[in-house]
Amino acid sequence: MTYPEGWEVKKLGECVREPLSYGLNAPAIPYDRKNPAYLRITDITEDGKYNDNDRKSVITSERERYTLNYGDIVLARAGSVGKNYLYNSKDGELVYAGYLIKASIDCEKYDPRYIVAQLRTPRYWSWVASMSKRSVQPGINAQEYSSFLIPLPPLPEQQAIADTLTVFDTHITNLAELITKKKAIRDGALDELMSARTRLKGFSGQWEVKKLGEIADVQDGTHGTFIRVRLGRLLLSAKNVFNNHLVITENESMVSESDYEKIIANGYPRIGDILMSCVGTIGRCCLLERDDVAFQRSVAFIRPHTFYNKYLMYILQSRLIQRQLTTLVNASAQGGIYLNSLKQVTLFMTTDINEQQAIADTL
Repeated sequence: MTYPEGWEVKKLGECVREPLSYGLNAPAIPYDRKNPAYLRITDITEDGKYNDNDRKSVITSERERYTLNYGDIVLARAGSVGKNYLYNSKDGELVYAGYLIKASIDCEKYDPRYIVAQLRTPRYWSWVASMSKRSVQPGINAQEYSSFLIPLPPLPEQQAIADTLTVFDTHITNLAELITKKKAIRDGALDELMSARTRLKGFSGQWEVKKLGEIADVQDGTHGTFIRVRLGRLLLSAKNVFNNHLVITENESMVSESDYEKIIANGYPRIGDILMSCVGTIGRCCLLERDDVAFQRSVAFIRPHTFYNKYLMYILQSRLIQRQLTTLVNASAQGGIYLNSLKQVTLFMTTDINEQQAIADTL
């Protein structure tokens, strides 16, 4: 590949103040402020940030040797190989663990923000995949990481590129925080409206307690085993069901047309049915909006008799119902919910179809 005039290509090992080095092998202890936090592979998120939700400490007499400083990038050499993190002083004092490799960037010649951006590109991840496939246990050592080639513009251009990417990252972070706040508001409204603590204007009738099996037909996907084909009809599972939407990727299982017809011969599912994940991540719900897919038994189909389907979907997403589902899962040796148990879930709801629609529209 050719680069603009003034650019050069160097190995990562040529951009550091000292050779790449391995982290400290020591037992983690509960976090306390007397000792530095212990940075492990699991503390690094997929997008290269420090996740301190399970912060641990470490006791070491070699604290200074393994403490991260500005310009230090750590890379995972096993497990989630390729994952990387640029030290941020806002994360506090961090000592990096043994399954991490430190690259201390020479900040007088190179912008570490630019270097770590190169370690997030598709070209980098393609390189990681090819390097780590050479053994049964995927891994990349310090010498191999040192050989990764990095295209380098002059330092002022590196800094300008890094500044631009930082603006994008800040915007994405702000959007993520806004989404989190909006979701909290929506979840609060969901619980208020679904418990009748808050009533919409114009509605005042009494609510009733119902069993799910009293107000809806409840079925599940196929329990059969079918040969997968390269071209056919989609056979989805609980992993495809998310709250309010169905997620279908490019690599889903498919079955033949004849097997598809066998699976749906009982009339399930059909457009408008509520889908609920019943194995794995329990209780995610969405409406089915297409008529060309089949499902495995890890998905339940809920078809209301007279109730507004979107309203019922929101009830099933409420904390009151989710707690019941969690109790049912914990009582099951299989880690899932059986249909007979699902039919016994207790719902507190309005029977006024107009109020149902008004609540669903509000949410």
